[in-house]
Amino acid sequence: MNSKDLCTIEFLDKIIETGVDSLKIEGRMKSSYYAGITTKIYREAIDSYFEGTYSEDKIKEWKNELKNVSHRPYTSGFYLDKTNYNSQNYETSSYIRKYNYVGIVKEKISENSYLIEVKNKIKRGETIEIIRSKGEKISILLSEIINYENNDIIEEANPNQKIILEVDSSIQSGDLIRSLKTNATAN
Repeated sequence: MNSKDLCTIEFLDKIIETGVDSLKIEGRMKSSYYAGITTKIYREAIDSYFEGTYSEDKIKEWKNELKNVSHRPYTSGFYLDKTNYNSQNYETSSYIRKYNYVGIVKEKISENSYLIEVKNKIKRGETIEIIRSKGEKISILLSEIINYENNDIIEEANPNQKIILEVDSSIQSGDLIRSLKTNATAN
């Protein structure tokens, strides 16, 4: 018996209207990528509610983005009704994962160069997405990888390696980098 992951983005407005002062985002057994993306999405949704722009279109975008983090199937838990057979995951304990968490932006080195700490293997030629803490994500083709230690151009980078990424757009320390997982399971 495995619990499905709780997702309340579709009725966050109703939760806010109950008068809650804070929300807890699960993170103890999750990755920093999961915590970062989920926090970003819920922060946008809360801000949108108070700005009067919380809408079905935005909810759909946020829910789609939440489907990009490693998760079990989603449930609304006890919020809207009593739980039933579909509230638990009886089939598998596996997670749905569409993206690989590739790395994190550590610091800006120069005008368009950034130091990246690699979390999972990345290869030249992959398309990566930079998930900015504020604003839209940026997609770029990784045409070259520069080893931070010696400035050599390398074909791939491995976990815990530091690389230099050149990006024309504005990114900042703490932004997350991901790549589409080959043979990803959609939901």
